[in-house]
Amino acid sequence: MSRKNRGKDQDTHKSSGRHSVGKRIRANLARNKAEEEDRRKKALREAKKKGDTAGIRAIKRGYY
Repeated sequence: MSRKNRGKDQDTHKSSGRHSVGKRIRANLARNKAEEEDRRKKALREAKKKGDTAGIRAIKRGYY
């Protein structure tokens, strides 16, 4: 094994295990945040459509 590829997955030459954990965590956090944002936007749209003032307030305050 060449020194260059030590600690890499030999099939894909991507770093395996420890190296990529931080990137994976960051990617997951970003994805979760985006999904949550989408969910809140959708809920706000629905609440506005129904004229649910209490629901709108709850969503804006972050209870949803």
